[in-house]
Amino acid sequence: MPYCLSCGSMIDEYDSAYYARNMTCISCYSRKAFEAQMISCAKCGVRMRADQAKARKGGSYCNYCTEELERLERRKTCSVCGQPIDSWEKAIPLLKGPSHEACAKRLGTTVLRRCSFCGTETARFRFYPGGKVACQKCDSGVRPRQKVGVRPLISKVFSQIRSILP
Repeated sequence: MPYCLSCGSMIDEYDSAYYARNMTCISCYSRKAFEAQMISCAKCGVRMRADQAKARKGGSYCNYCTEELERLERRKTCSVCGQPIDSWEKAIPLLKGPSHEACAKRLGTTVLRRCSFCGTETARFRFYPGGKVACQKCDSGVRPRQKVGVRPLISKVFSQIRSILP
């Protein structure tokens, strides 16, 4: 009587495919064939079915590792040192992109913006409605014009203070 080489169970003598299956029983052969179709995650090595794997960046990943890779891709990276900026760290917006506060100080630079009007990079700027940025030189000529007869609130306050003072 022949025996299965994997599990040791007895094989019936009339099983003619015993030698074709490399001397294993039907259940061991089926399990081995199923395991041959499984693939490993490229990051953590967990075994999974091929239809459950997700292909990313030239490799097959499990669901957990795929979500982790997507989370890491969404993180901001420092434009100075190239390291990721974690959510609890303060990001300083520089002209090249966001930066760690320590990296910006190490460069000796302050926050830089590009002037929307002349195109120069400046550390001294003013924001205007609509997201426009004006450097100090362009700031004097860019100020939004007031409607005729309407004074800004601050000038009204100053005029009242001047009228009170002797």
